[in-house]
Amino acid sequence: MNALQNHLKNMHLGGAVGNILTQNEKNWVQKVLTDDPGLFDGFANPEDDSIFKTMWHGEFPGKLLTGIAQSYLLNNDPETKLTGDAFAEKLKAVQQPDGYLGPWKTDVRYEADAAAGSLGKWDTWGQYHCIYGLYRWYQVTGNRSAFETAKRALDNIYDHFIDGGISIAAQNWAECNLAIGHAFALFYEETGDNRYLDAAKRIVDNDWNDEYPDFYSKKTLCCGWLNAALEGRAYYESGQPRWEGLYALETLASLYRITGETKYFQALESLWNGMCKNDRHNTGSFGTGEGATGDPYGAGSETCNTVAWMAFSTEYLKISRDPRVADELELSFFNAALGSLLEGERNFTYMNDSDGSREPALKVLEPHSYKGARDMSCCQANGNRGLSQIAEWALLSDNDSLYLNYYGACELETTVRGGYKMTIKQTTDYPRSGAIKISISTDCPEEVTLFFRIPSWSDNTLLTLNGGLNGGQVTVLDGLNGGQGTVLDGLNGGQVTVLDANGDQVNGWQVKAAPGSYYVVKRVWNRDDEIDLTLDMSPHFWIMDKGNTSKLSVYYGPLLLAFRAVNSINKSTRFDIEEFRGMVCRDGDGLVNFTAPSITGKDVILTDYYTAGKSGDAYVSWVNFKSDELIVHSDKSECPIWCDR
Repeated sequence: MNALQNHLKNMHLGGAVGNILTQNEKNWVQKVLTDDPGLFDGFANPEDDSIFKTMWHGEFPGKLLTGIAQSYLLNNDPETKLTGDAFAEKLKAVQQPDGYLGPWKTDVRYEADAAAGSLGKWDTWGQYHCIYGLYRWYQVTGNRSAFETAKRALDNIYDHFIDGGISIAAQNWAECNLAIGHAFALFYEETGDNRYLDAAKRIVDNDWNDEYPDFYSKKTLCCGWLNAALEGRAYYESGQPRWEGLYALETLASLYRITGETKYFQALESLWNGMCKNDRHNTGSFGTGEGATGDPYGAGSETCNTVAWMAFSTEYLKISRDPRVADELELSFFNAALGSLLEGERNFTYMNDSDGSREPALKVLEPHSYKGARDMSCCQANGNRGLSQIAEWALLSDNDSLYLNYYGACELETTVRGGYKMTIKQTTDYPRSGAIKISISTDCPEEVTLFFRIPSWSDNTLLTLNGGLNGGQVTVLDGLNGGQGTVLDGLNGGQVTVLDANGDQVNGWQVKAAPGSYYVVKRVWNRDDEIDLTLDMSPHFWIMDKGNTSKLSVYYGPLLLAFRAVNSINKSTRFDIEEFRGMVCRDGDGLVNFTAPSITGKDVILTDYYTAGKSGDAYVSWVNFKSDELIVHSDKSECPIWCDR
């Protein structure tokens, strides 16, 4: 099955977003080995009982390295390259002679602890993250040593569990440990070694259905995700709905790419749509607390929930090519992911609430840490991966086609078929405004098809090539359906080749593009070609559908708006929805800033969700409004719930 791939070389990320992510890269990523010199002590001395270890101790280096790999793609910073290479070398140095890459003593590794009557260990979970981080570093930088370290660790797991006929679930904590199936599938794609494919299929078909004692429910259960999905049950209705399971679910995408078996795609599609409908919050975060509950209005979502959701969604996007998935990734990035980062651009929060305040993971999860690595917790280690995840979906490739998903100031470097270089530069202050100038530069002499994501929330979108038509008349050939239409009317997202009366390529036109689609342009691109993309940034809403509550969330483009409940501004302040529709951007400390009067006439400043809570202030994003207001509801079968007008 031909899935989209990520051939991005460098984003050259700029603008306000680029500044935020660069500061986190410098303040956290590039300093983590200095700030936490004991990070690898448990790996180097697994028999030393004096080193404190949580059950998920083994995940920390791998989560960090995955974020480092993605961060390197943002700007190719040499210091980040040095940091990633140092991580790879340290993991190689602490790997045991048999390939084991974890922090646990010999007599409690893998299922031994559970077999002795203890709670068990998150052993293959921690190694999965290390293997994945090493593998991604190899893919991004070509560091072959990182790949070999990862392969030795995976082979050790194969020898123990697959050759040994032992279920991954025998370790307990199967929702975590089953993630290793994803690594086996990836390594089959990399090496073609059938052992890895057999392992991945066995884990999904068998181990997912093996029972184990669940710590949280105090019941014996199995995850059963594949069967549940094929039966039409949502993730929260499966045997095990915790967030950690989303990494195991990525195995479905890999197996569909490899085998083309429709059951894997059907399950993947069912699971993703069910999560989006039932458990994706207004911030773009996933789940309530630490798992799926079937309540999109629940309290907070752990930072790690959102990181897993974005990784899972990225894999589904590559398979489905559904632009609405990219819309969801954008929603998650600009709100939940950015919102996990606190003032100073170093530390991350544990829990992101729709309404409330944010506390640093360093405080809430302090018991996870240990001497020499006082920063370590699951969310602090994972937060940068959520931020830098944009590098995994910003621009995806399929031979001679490119899918442009991320909008913002940047200069995306990639290659197309034949090894030709292509650069897509965006000059814009988006998401402050919807005006985006896209400059194309390539040495490719052949046609390249560009898929421009048209967000579901942008009702009126214009694309203009090289200044437009200048009053000329041209014909548009719909390459997907063989039909014709005028360029000014657009083709509702169809693939187009624009020709004049003589059948020659036209170098200027303007189209109106349909929301929730990819607008597809196929042409031989000139070095000075420019596309002006104008997105409709008028406010849109998500009306809370829960009881008799009169609350809504206000969005400006992809940004969830919130107000700080400080000084004389009460969290229960009510608004007339027409005041939101008429808001105009103003100066302030946020990515965007607006003033809207409450129904009592008090001016309230609304800003983006990230800014509203980053300093620890209380904030509100589910806003009270007059219940007799007329709302234009979008078609939920076609358009996301957060796109009401």
